[in-house]
Amino acid sequence: VYRLIIPKVRIDDAGSYRVEATNKSNEKASSSAVLTINALVKAPEILDGLKNVAVDQGAKAIFQVHVRGKPSVVIWYKNGVQLNANNHILIDTVDDSHFRLTLLNTDLDDQGEYKVRLENEAGSADSEAALMVTRVVPRQETQQEQMEAEAVLTITKILKDQTAKEGDNVGFDVDFSGSPTTIKWYKNGQLLSPSDHVKLIDLGGNCFRLLLTDVQKEEHEASYKVEAEKDGHIVHSTARLFVEGQAPRILKALKDYQVTSGSKIILETEVEGKPKTVKWYKNGREIKQTDKVKFEELNRKVFRLIFQEVQKNDEATYKIILGNDFGACESEGHLTVEEKLTKEEISALKFIRSLTDKTVTEGSHISLEIEVEGKPKSIKWYKNGRSLNESEKIRIEKLSESVFKLMIMNTSVDDQGDYRVVVENDVSRIESQGKLNVESARPTQEAEGVGAKFTVPLTSQTGNEDETISLTCRVRGEPFPEIAW
Repeated sequence: VYRLIIPKVRIDDAGSYRVEATNKSNEKASSSAVLTINALVKAPEILDGLKNVAVDQGAKAIFQVHVRGKPSVVIWYKNGVQLNANNHILIDTVDDSHFRLTLLNTDLDDQGEYKVRLENEAGSADSEAALMVTRVVPRQETQQEQMEAEAVLTITKILKDQTAKEGDNVGFDVDFSGSPTTIKWYKNGQLLSPSDHVKLIDLGGNCFRLLLTDVQKEEHEASYKVEAEKDGHIVHSTARLFVEGQAPRILKALKDYQVTSGSKIILETEVEGKPKTVKWYKNGREIKQTDKVKFEELNRKVFRLIFQEVQKNDEATYKIILGNDFGACESEGHLTVEEKLTKEEISALKFIRSLTDKTVTEGSHISLEIEVEGKPKSIKWYKNGRSLNESEKIRIEKLSESVFKLMIMNTSVDDQGDYRVVVENDVSRIESQGKLNVESARPTQEAEGVGAKFTVPLTSQTGNEDETISLTCRVRGEPFPEIAW
């Protein structure tokens, strides 16, 4: 038996691994497997926290935090009150580990305690700092400043055409020399006003931005113009936004359900891509809403088919088709409805065929089967007291209403142990246990004088970051092969 042991695996350890065996007969054998590593989610950790900031009135104030741990939620507060982005407050994600809060044109009432909270599923971290704003007393302008202020208004940075995908945020920036008296933004000739998806931002220093959030092709693909005026002199710049639409795509598919009649059941799918049309089907025929069956959608992303009290005649294969101008996607799942029985109608479980002790040769497959009388509600398999789940190595199958099987692929000595199955319904619980022995495979007379051969090949594995992973194989041949990974 040969093992490649990788302690404390990292994401970059994922990949395809191959082992080669060669002997003097010059015959080479190889075995390969794929190692998949799940990223270890760690709670955010502050590497460089917020710093106290002191600025003059009217200046820009910036708070920035550097973290480790990939937060999924970042929330900023001032004096305990959550902040939202607007014309005065910019909230930016610089990259996966740097987050920034910018206050434009600060005033005295911006002073206070600022805090950022960073969260993910593993935990959270906070950082706090204070902002102090110094009052600026107006002074008399110099002659040179007066001349600069009276200079002819010109554009030093024009708008540029942009292409974005649906759902992106897009900013049009323009810079001026001189100080414009008024700034107006237009879309296809129509004056724009601030809204949930339209932000008109003064960046300071005669720099201005039109920010469009969550752009959609139908709503935002257009010609945009900025117009500035000073002392009757008007300048403008125009650019076009092109939005690439996308067909809906399934993020969370429908799945199969098994429920008891009379219960409430929700079939749910999640998509991206803003579908225009949504249709539900039962066994290939389109269905409509009724008092018993309801359609529900959340933010044009989550779509549900809801049965208030499912009945036996609702048992079917259900499908949802979602489409827009750029394509369509679909998902389906089967709904199985079992008649609800009273406790008096449910019979106690009994084994017809239970587990027995078994001995197998390493590298072979083994099947552990049971047969029960009665109607099981749940079947659970255990090895040495630990619950078993399906994987590439372990398959759990329901062969009929009464026969259930646990299959172990490519057995190794690590698979031997005490196996137990627990079967339950509403009125009874039964269990059965058997021991599995795995004998080492030994070279036979037929292996003499032959090339290398893997009797137990590598198997693909999935592990978590920081775990120790062992890739195991068994080889034979005569003369005995040399191994290379």
